[in-house]
Amino acid sequence: MYACQNGHDPCARALIEAGADVDKGEEDDYTALMFACQNGHEQCASALIDAGACKDIKNSAGDTSLTLVQKVMAGAHAGFICDRSGISPIVGNRYTLHGEDLCESEFQKLTLMEQRKWECIPPPTPSASYGTIAALLEA
Repeated sequence: MYACQNGHDPCARALIEAGADVDKGEEDDYTALMFACQNGHEQCASALIDAGACKDIKNSAGDTSLTLVQKVMAGAHAGFICDRSGISPIVGNRYTLHGEDLCESEFQKLTLMEQRKWECIPPPTPSASYGTIAALLEA
C-alpha cells in the first residue's frame, strides 16, 4: 500500500475499500502500517488499524509498528544505518561525511582532527502525531 508511505489518507482508504491486503509486507518486510507509523502519518495508521491491520507483525529487523514509533520518539534517524557498527536506526546524534553515516559511539572513536571534518545532525524532533499513533497501537 504505497499510499501510506507518503501519507495519502484518501488513497489509503480507497485501497482498503478496494480490498488491498493491509498486512502485505513490502521493502524489508515493512507493512503499510509500519510505513505510516514510522513516518508519522496518523490518518493512514488510523485507517489501517480500523481496517484490521495487524499491529504485531515484525519486519526483517524485528521491529513492530509500535517499536518503530518508539524509536522515532526516542530520537531515531529513521532510515539511517551506522556504516561502521551497522546500528539501525541511528538514535541520538548522527554524523555524516561524503555519504557515510556514523552513530555517536563510532564518531567518538575518531581523533579530534577527524571529528572536525564530520557534520553533526541532531535527532529529529517528532511531531505530536507520533504520540497519537503510539496510543492507537497500544489500545
